[in-house]
Amino acid sequence: MEVIPEAAETPAVAASRSTYRHLEYQGPGEIRWASFLLGPNGDSQKRYNRGAMAHEISGNLDGHGLRVGVIVSQFNEYLTARLLQGAKDALQQHGVSEENVSVVWVPGSLELAQAALRMARTGQWDALVTLGAVVKGETAHFEYVSAEAARGVADVARETGVPITFGVLTTYTIDQAMDRAGGKLGNRGRDVAEAAIKMATLFKELEAEQSGARSVPQEAK
Repeated sequence: MEVIPEAAETPAVAASRSTYRHLEYQGPGEIRWASFLLGPNGDSQKRYNRGAMAHEISGNLDGHGLRVGVIVSQFNEYLTARLLQGAKDALQQHGVSEENVSVVWVPGSLELAQAALRMARTGQWDALVTLGAVVKGETAHFEYVSAEAARGVADVARETGVPITFGVLTTYTIDQAMDRAGGKLGNRGRDVAEAAIKMATLFKELEAEQSGARSVPQEAK
């Protein structure tokens, strides 16, 4: 395959070709796109375009120094205790010290948001994890509790700016809940604890970026 520079084609020749563009190489600080140009006779040529790599920010699973609050529903405790164990295992594995983990028990899933709001407002925790289990019964109560619990926790997170993850199982059967509380489908408590660490570290990265951005004009002065 021939590699050609940008200026090697006339407008007429370029118009007769179809271009397919894809990311071929990504190195430190830059990306390289390869454009494959297919001519009317099936011949192909390739050209390269370089551009600055987008600045990416993401959280990580380094929990050292983080303070995490875990709020657990006492309702269906035989399930939520398993979720709590999964969350504690994940936090410990990723470096969150035991003394920096606070476990708060509430009566049910509807009370998770109330406790989360009270805790988030104190500023004592870098992230909060909410755990519960709602299993469908014979009435519509299941739908109301599930929806309100999720909305309440999401509202608190948006209002306070504290990362809060939602680990409430909402299943049709007990077997389905057991599968997701340390059974064959993993442990939802572990999943949301890891998500909390990632969000807490992401927020710290964003704060550092904002501080750096603010310092630029000050230095310029």
